[in-house]
Amino acid sequence: MDVKSKTLVIFTSTLILLAAVLMPAATAVGAELPAVLKEMPADAMVVVACHSLSDFSQKVGAFVQKLGIMPPEAPPINLEQMLSGKFDLAGKINGAGSFGICVLDVMTANEMTVIFVPVHNAAEAMKALNATAVEGVSNVFKSEKSGFLKPTGKYLLLAENAEILTLLERIPKGVKLNPAAHKLFAESDV
Repeated sequence: MDVKSKTLVIFTSTLILLAAVLMPAATAVGAELPAVLKEMPADAMVVVACHSLSDFSQKVGAFVQKLGIMPPEAPPINLEQMLSGKFDLAGKINGAGSFGICVLDVMTANEMTVIFVPVHNAAEAMKALNATAVEGVSNVFKSEKSGFLKPTGKYLLLAENAEILTLLERIPKGVKLNPAAHKLFAESDV
């Protein structure tokens, strides 16, 4: 696995772990579910979603300070800024938009993980990345900095391989939650 792939796996794993820890302590935000759930595959095995990338950043920052990982005088964690820097998307990420990560198969998680990054305009984000079309694959692009990408209106989908992004076209969208999971999501930020 190359350095870029390892970095993406570590970043994704860290966000999933933080979301799992923060979920029980999250505060109620109403019955509205994160909009990104409507875009994710209905049969995803693992789903992490938040209502707002900016709000989630604040929760992550408070949590790591409580753990003593970051000193109180450290600048606040800004996931929007981290994603912008990691993927060269300065000014393109929509911090008010819902953010998500889904894993379609936990046995091959590094190959079957998709990150849903909220953007103001997917076409502009693609231009900023200097992405090139993947030959023989419809609407999937490759960028040296961010791997494989697929623009979808309000989101830029990032993955380790082009196949997962083409597979998403054939899978029904919209994560369906049972009543208990719906209640938990509705009362959480994550």
